[in-house]
Amino acid sequence: MSNNDKRTYKSLKEHGNDISYENEVHHSIKEDRGSSDLTLKIDKLEKENYQLKKDNAMVRETCQVDLLVKDQEIGRLMKKINELTSNRSK
Repeated sequence: MSNNDKRTYKSLKEHGNDISYENEVHHSIKEDRGSSDLTLKIDKLEKENYQLKKDNAMVRETCQVDLLVKDQEIGRLMKKINELTSNRSK
């Protein structure tokens, strides 16, 4: 390996920049477990379970918001009914 293959700092100003990442190697990891491997099935089920829990939490939150909106609407309608019945009795 010659000096030209590896980058070096060319000026004093460059010493503030990190160039150590240039020599790093990134490995791509391929799944080497077969489809009948239990650990692979467990990992897939755990990911699915996590996603289902997230989806369930979103649905629950949406239902709570809907319930609050409906509760406010019921309160508004009850107030209107009470006003109408009190006006009628006068």
